[in-house]
Amino acid sequence: MIGKKISAAVLLTRGSDEQFEVYLAKRSEKLRFFGGYFALPGGVIDAGDASQDGSSEEAGLRRCAARELFEEVGVLIPPLSSGVKDSERDSLREGLLESSRTEIGKVARDRFQQLSREDGTVSAFHRIYRITTPPFGPMRYRAVYYQAWLPEGEEPSIIDGELTEGRFFRVEEALSDWANGDLLLPPPVVLFFGWLYGRPGSQGQEVATTA
Repeated sequence: MIGKKISAAVLLTRGSDEQFEVYLAKRSEKLRFFGGYFALPGGVIDAGDASQDGSSEEAGLRRCAARELFEEVGVLIPPLSSGVKDSERDSLREGLLESSRTEIGKVARDRFQQLSREDGTVSAFHRIYRITTPPFGPMRYRAVYYQAWLPEGEEPSIIDGELTEGRFFRVEEALSDWANGDLLLPPPVVLFFGWLYGRPGSQGQEVATTA
């Protein structure tokens, strides 16, 4: 029996109406799970994200979302961004990209988790939906998806490794490219983008309120 991994992913958005866009990152073609596909930033919750201070699983998932967003695409969501000095950003991100089993990785995770507990970062993410990988998948995830608007002054970037590139897409552009075979998208992204098409919402509002 394949166990389920609990994960969080982020719908990073910017603009409104015709300029509404979602950020997707391309997974390395070397990866076993959806290698070569464009996906939302995210990853598996770890022990440091999870409840160690009496908080709920939801709070742990939001901390996971904040960490993965910074680790994978270099974006910090306020008020967390105010707690990280410009001189600290690169070293903290590089540390998070290290394995949690290394001393550098452990120190970086401890530092990030301390910051995310202190500044209310968990309230900056809007929960939009959840999905579980079907039983026939080679790896099963129970994933929770959150929306966050790209903060002013932040710009996504990719460090080559598990991810190889990334950019903002208009929803209809991504779906058209997928339908034409020019863009690989995981099934959950296709389903959600299909729901979003024609109703992107406005700047400063939640894209969805379903969980």
